Order: sequence, then structure tokens, then C-alpha cells
Amino acid sequence: MSQRAKLENGKLQIFVNGDWRPVQLDDYKDLCWIGEGANGVVISGKNKKLDRKEAIKVYIPNYKSRTGRVSREQFLKEIKKLAKLKNPNIVTVYSAFESGEDIHCVTMEYIEGITLSKWLSQRYYIDELDRKIKSVQLVKQILETVSFYQERGIIHGDLHTNNIMVSGVPRDSVVNIHIFDFGTSHFSKSGQSNQRENFFVYDLTRRVLGKYFNEKYFTVTGVQNIKDGQVKNDVRDKYPLLVTKTMLAYVQMLDKLLQVEFMDLDKHYERVVPAVVALAKGVYINNTYAVNSMYTAFGQKIPLEVLCKIMKANMEERCYPSVITDYIKYEKRYTDSFEIYFQMAMETRNCWDITKAKEFTFQHVGKTLAEEEYDAYMTDICKTVKESYADLEKTGNWNADDWRMIVFDALVVYLGYIEFLQEYWIRLNEYECRRRRRKCQ
Repeated sequence: MSQRAKLENGKLQIFVNGDWRPVQLDDYKDLCWIGEGANGVVISGKNKKLDRKEAIKVYIPNYKSRTGRVSREQFLKEIKKLAKLKNPNIVTVYSAFESGEDIHCVTMEYIEGITLSKWLSQRYYIDELDRKIKSVQLVKQILETVSFYQERGIIHGDLHTNNIMVSGVPRDSVVNIHIFDFGTSHFSKSGQSNQRENFFVYDLTRRVLGKYFNEKYFTVTGVQNIKDGQVKNDVRDKYPLLVTKTMLAYVQMLDKLLQVEFMDLDKHYERVVPAVVALAKGVYINNTYAVNSMYTAFGQKIPLEVLCKIMKANMEERCYPSVITDYIKYEKRYTDSFEIYFQMAMETRNCWDITKAKEFTFQHVGKTLAEEEYDAYMTDICKTVKESYADLEKTGNWNADDWRMIVFDALVVYLGYIEFLQEYWIRLNEYECRRRRRKCQ
């Protein structure tokens, strides 16, 4: 078994604070060992009352624990969160209970299948095309599931290939994934869990896709080992949900490309639109590389300028949703844009070419704004010492839409339109993540 747990004669014992302690599982029979992780052991057993096979997780204090105990309060808080997750790709939590002092247990759905680690090593596919289809299918399920629980304020923190089960293993069947063992999320510091989550999401995508993974599509950088030193644009430093959405956008693009791989694209440009639309939803996507890569992937049958226009149109739509199609999102994004523009302006204003920015503004506003008004706005923007737009707004006496337009134009002139849209999209998502985090706390 292990140095921390043993299953003998149908009885489970765990080693806590120098003593072997029995785990009371009187409602179960036919106990079998499944495995062990950093925070506990997992066994299977048949529920006598329900005549149902279940998985049982017994939590053991991490070896790094200062108290040698599992926090009961934190344990129950996190288990309650997990119990509310209703998703076919997340193992269902049945119940939680204590077995004696400081021994916490959770019973869960038992999944028949193999670990993702074994699936990858055994090569459960017929040929190369089948491998590509199943790899994309698997990682798409994983990322959709991860996105589902992250949006609800939960971080797994230990999302490696042994914590994901694959059912439907026969080569001619559809495969499905099941994520379990959220143990690390319960007891790790949030910063460490976020870094681990990002590392594993990026690494899982890379490992499952294999040669179909292209790191050049991303503006974030992955590492080979969780303990590697910091790198430029380190994926571990980003918001987990945004990393997941980026990987998911990339996989959805691959999925869409599979659907048009054998089609005649010469006269059917619209068939590639779903692939570009999918990718445009990603946050840390290198759009310039992505468009050029697609151009090559389509055998240059679609003009590069067409792909650029499709990408640009979708970037605009994601940043500035239509007031007609989604009024609520439009209002929220409109309000958020002031604060984001303000922060971007404070970081870049010393580098602006104000003469060019002014010319750019008056090219499309004509005489609706007087030059002296523009100069007053720009002077205020460049000299303000306020820390937020909300603070600035309290002292200003101006038209908010004029202020927003002037800052927008100055940023576009400085960064370039596509680059501005990309930077704005990243900041908008990060802004929404911070708001969601505060709401979940």
C-alpha cells in the first residue's frame, strides 16, 4: 500500500501524527485499493444500503502541513462547493463524513475506465486521423469541464493525467472524460493552486494533442516542469480561467478545421469562418501568427486579406458587442471600457504622439468637437494623478463619450488597431475575472 495508509483484511488504516488510526467504513464492503495522492488515498467499496459501488477518498494531512491536521472548516467549505457541481464530466460527490478525530472522508461516483495517463501510453486509436480526432475530442472535453468549474470559483490545482478518467476506451467508440480528486484545491494556498492549475491546463493540452499542439499560437509561455524558473509571459502568472479559455479556443479551432480539412475551399470562404471565430475567443492568442498559420493550413486557397478581415471583425464583436443583440453585455462592456482605457492611458500616455492622435480624431469626428475642447481633454489626460477613472470622473466637467473617444484614438494611434484590440481584450477579461473572484469570495 503506502507509508501513510494500508488496507488489510477489509480494514483501512491511515498514519496520522505518528499513529495508525482505523477508518470506520461500516456501511461499505469489498474494499479495494485504487491509489494515493498528496492529500489522501482513494479506495472503492460497495455501499451496503444502496447496493452501489462507490469511490471513497480519505484525506490525510499533507506532509508539509504545520498542524498535522486537515482543517475541518475548510474541508467542509470546499466539499460543499464540489457537491453543487452538476456536470457529466465531473465525478459526482455523494456524501462527506468524519471517521474519528481529524479523519475526513468523501464518497463519490465510481467510474469504470482507465486514467488519461494510460490512455495516452496505450494509443487507443485506429490510425493517424482517428488519433487527431480523438485527441481533439478529449482535450476539448477536459477544457470545457475545467472552464465550467473555474467559472464557479473552484480551482482543481492537481489536474494531471492520473486525475482524469477516460471511459469508452474501445477503439471504435466515443471517449468521455471524468475529472476527480480536487484535493489540492482544498488545502493549497490560492496563489500556488492557480499556478499549478495553469501549468497543468497548458501541459495537458500539449500532451494530449502531441504534435498537433503549436505553442506559437499563444502569447503566453509554458514550461516543462512546474518548478522551473520564471520565463517571459509565464502562463503560471495568468488568471486560470483565461488560460483555460485560450487553450479551449485553440482546440475548438482545431475541431472546426477538421470539419473542413477535405472540403473544396476555393469558392467557399464561409466554411473557415467558424475556425476563425473560435480562435478569436481566446485571450492569450497571437493573432498575427494565427492568421498566417491558417493561411498556410488552407493551402493559400483563401486570400490572406479575407482571413484578416474575418479575424478583425470577430475581435471587434467580442470587444464591443452589439447593443441590439446583447444589450446587457453591451452596457457592462461600455461601463468597464472607461476604467480599462484609463489604465491603458496612464501606462502609455508619455509615449503618445499627440499631434498624430489629434489628426486621427478629427479625421472622423469633423467639427463635432472643437480643437480647444480636444486640447483641454488631452491636457487633463496627460497631467492627471488620479488612480482610477472613477476618481477622475468626480473632478471632471466633460462629456464622458468625448473623453472615451479621445483616449481610444490616442491608444489606437500608439499601438495600432489590431494590437489595441488584443490588449484591450486581455485587460477586459482580467477585469471581469477580478470581479468574478470578488463575487465568489
